[in-house]
Amino acid sequence: MDTVKILEPCIQALGSKDSQQRNEATKRLATLMKEHHLFPISLIKMNGLKPLIRLLGSKEAASGEKAYAALTLGLIAKNNVKHQEAIGAPGLTALVKLLKEGKAVERSQATFALAQLLQGQPRYQVALVKLGALPLLVQQLSGETEGDFGSAAFALAMLAQNIEAHQTAIRLEGAVEVLASRLHGESSGDRIDAAFALAHLATGHAKNQEAIFEAEVVEGLMLLLNSSFLAERMNAMLAITRIADDYEPAQTAFGEVGAIASLVKALQCNTARQAALIALHSVAKSHAENQQAIVQSGALETLVRQLRTGMRAERRHAALILSTMVESNEEVVQMVDQLGGTIPLRREQSLL
Repeated sequence: MDTVKILEPCIQALGSKDSQQRNEATKRLATLMKEHHLFPISLIKMNGLKPLIRLLGSKEAASGEKAYAALTLGLIAKNNVKHQEAIGAPGLTALVKLLKEGKAVERSQATFALAQLLQGQPRYQVALVKLGALPLLVQQLSGETEGDFGSAAFALAMLAQNIEAHQTAIRLEGAVEVLASRLHGESSGDRIDAAFALAHLATGHAKNQEAIFEAEVVEGLMLLLNSSFLAERMNAMLAITRIADDYEPAQTAFGEVGAIASLVKALQCNTARQAALIALHSVAKSHAENQQAIVQSGALETLVRQLRTGMRAERRHAALILSTMVESNEEVVQMVDQLGGTIPLRREQSLL
């Protein structure tokens, strides 16, 4: 496949004075970026990023052109650090300006592109806040274009990652309440994105954990935890893990509504097992009632089996759960020993 030959007419058309040609070119490029991983690579090598970025700020460009140009940049940046770096500060700045000044469809695609650029890019996280994009992204949670919520939720999750000041600022802008309400949304995608964003806002941030809990998320997350869709269950477990971590009110609330039983059930699913183990540890750590609920559920046998025969990560997380349970409960110590778990537990504890 000659990607250069296919891309060349589109890249040339980006500089055309004919708006229709530019629109068709940006639309075609957005389509091609999805078709094969070689197209983004070739476009970058052909210096196709510059005319795309320039188009974002062009006064002559129509709304559709700018939207497709932003979408193309987002698709190029998606899950690729090298491509994100190639787009760089000029692309970031142009996209933020489009987010500030563009029409609804332009803002929507700018949000998508920014979300992709932020993945694993601490420099971009800081730059985006300095450019004033954070409150705009929170506003996009209530955007009028389909996909606005999902893109904004993902962007805010990436913006919050590992930066406490950003987590705080996002909460203070009112994002928690909007995200919490979408746990009950009609769209499965929105429910998943809401849980994912709430998890990142809660991570290691006590005030955010409290604010999220007080936004009455327990019922919504339990609906996701018991969903028939794996992605909903996985993101519910992620959110429960981060919200309940060392936060007793959330641990108690999740225990009272049956989260232990649902998480124990999730241990039977190969794909969900590790997430369920992590969530169980978060909910049960230093919480006697929830630990007792794990015992009463009959999960000790499953935990010991994971301790003995599970994959490395599963053994580690099973050991974390059992370690916190045997510390203050002689009955659990005896049960674990009867199940043949004492020696494997000691072995894993030495590796923790």
